[in-house]
Amino acid sequence: MLFPKWKDYKVVGIDISKYQGEIDWFDLQAQNISFVFMKATEGNRLVDRTFNNNWRFVKKTNIVRGAYHFYRPHIPWKTQAELFKKTVFIEPGDLPPVLDVEVIHSAGQENLIAD
Repeated sequence: MLFPKWKDYKVVGIDISKYQGEIDWFDLQAQNISFVFMKATEGNRLVDRTFNNNWRFVKKTNIVRGAYHFYRPHIPWKTQAELFKKTVFIEPGDLPPVLDVEVIHSAGQENLIAD
């Protein structure tokens, strides 16, 4: 078998954003999902439209939550960090924030490293 089934792992997590639609948190808990990372922000303006509800509702389960920011290299990093800080309030027991870097575009690797 090339990829083991996810149920073979002791710790299983997922990542979500608006593209997954409405989440049934109790169903995920019943499937033994241990943690979730959810998209909170992107660039310097976008707050994922499902983030606030998901961030609040997952606390009603035993699923550990975490938030990530989708980085846009052509936008100054400080304004992106400010949006994330204004949007996400980390509490004890939450996972540390994550920076999702998928797109480099014309910024180049050197500029990405400098940021």
